[in-house]
Amino acid sequence: MINTNDLKLERADFIDAVEMADICRKSFDQEMILHKDGKPGGPKNYDDPDWHVHSMKEGVYHKIMYKSRIIGAVIIALRGKINKNGKNLYHWELVQIFIDNDYKNKGAGTFAIKQIEMWFPEMYKLTTGTPSFSEGSIRFYRRLGFKKTGEKYCEDEKINIVSFEKSYSI
Repeated sequence: MINTNDLKLERADFIDAVEMADICRKSFDQEMILHKDGKPGGPKNYDDPDWHVHSMKEGVYHKIMYKSRIIGAVIIALRGKINKNGKNLYHWELVQIFIDNDYKNKGAGTFAIKQIEMWFPEMYKLTTGTPSFSEGSIRFYRRLGFKKTGEKYCEDEKINIVSFEKSYSI
């Protein structure tokens, strides 16, 4: 495990895009090679620095730092808003989370999700999806309190995606 005192989330900058794309590519490629068909791959444009720049502009994109090193990222996007008893509450989607292969399963992903939860106390729901073959990711989401809400075939990537949701009582 990594000492969480050595972890932090920082807003990603456009100059980080090439490094972020490289970490993302390696992370997803390893998952595909190990658990799917032995071939590298990932979500559409996962390895394109321009996609990462676009995501930095459109969503909330934070790099996961271990000491002074970028070891991954968490990307969320606003998907909805409701008003309950005069208070605005928000539905966020966890678009992507990826961790450098050398730092997987050491607590960085859990730290990132918990940090997002602290930063957005008005969040009533967090949704995400992961490939059905990614048993480690499925265990990760379940351990953090996410519930499976469905599964569908993704034509673009030719894989089944398991949908997850975590609800917050507010």
